[in-house]
Amino acid sequence: EGLVHFRTAFQEARAAGSWRQMAVSLNNESVSLLMLGMVRQAADRAQEGLDLAEAHRIGEVGAPLAQNLAEASIAMGQFPEGRRAAIRSRAAYE
Repeated sequence: EGLVHFRTAFQEARAAGSWRQMAVSLNNESVSLLMLGMVRQAADRAQEGLDLAEAHRIGEVGAPLAQNLAEASIAMGQFPEGRRAAIRSRAAYE
């Protein structure tokens, strides 16, 4: 049910033209997917959010999205990708 809420929030943000809120919704969804163990989907949402954050220069949302991507990548055994995402996240937080 919570995942449906995040998808709805994303669609509403898209309809309103709020890039930042779209990225925040993707971050929230990716965190929830990580907690549910749905790591492939979590990585997909995190990457989608990162692409959006980069395209619209929303750095404050990019940092946690990169962290989510790192966690999902490591959980899938994609260690080089996870390391790159973790370094990216650290740089964004700095």
